[in-house]
Parts: sequence; C-alpha cells; structure tokens
Amino acid sequence: MVNSTDTQNHRVVADIKPETHARLVAFMEERNIDQSTAIDFIVSNYLNVPPPAAVRTGKTTASPSAERAVPGKEGITQEQLVAILNCDSGRLTQIRDYPVVLTDYTRQRDPQGRAWEYNSDSGLYSII
Repeated sequence: MVNSTDTQNHRVVADIKPETHARLVAFMEERNIDQSTAIDFIVSNYLNVPPPAAVRTGKTTASPSAERAVPGKEGITQEQLVAILNCDSGRLTQIRDYPVVLTDYTRQRDPQGRAWEYNSDSGLYSII
C-alpha cells in the first residue's frame, strides 16, 4: 500500500478474475460511480466500516402495490421483492447467493433502507 500524494487515502493494486471485474463494472454503472469509490464502498461494506461519502443511495420510489407486500416471518417471493425494490428479477437471481452483495443491493434500493436476505430452502426473501 502506498499513500496517494494528493489525499490521505491509500492506493491498492490487485489482480482480479475477469468475472469479478465484470461484476465490479456492473456495480459501478448501477451507481454511476468511479472504480475507486466502488472498491472503497465494497471493502467498507465487507469490513463493516462507514462507506465513502461519495456513494449516494439513489433510492427509487416503489409502486403502491409493492408497499403493500409487507414481509411476514416466512418472507416474501422474489416477484414481491422485485416490486418493492423496483429492480430486475434477473439481477436478484444473479446475486442472491452472495449475501454481502445482496444485502448492499437491497439496502440501496429498498424505499425504507432495509436489507434483505435469501433463504435457499424456502426460496423466499426476508428482512435482515
């Protein structure tokens, strides 16, 4: 690690797999952020430290019917969560087995800032 000359931040250089890089690029595009901010956000989230200030939630307003899909103890279906988050069902399918990514993705999109988890046994999503 080397300190950047113009900030108090540290520079990190790493080699990552093409699949990981593709996911990083998608993450950056979804949030309209640069690579440095994206990596800082991901690592901060993983290590449970405050994320960089430059990351904004960009929350969307869910449809009224989505707000009525209130989760019970048993959870809700993917279709219901898609309506709440106003997101793509395919994206949820891609990330549901990656708890840290799913938590971040859902917290950023949930109108109430809630994080969700997936239960592969039941096939349902519930609030963490």
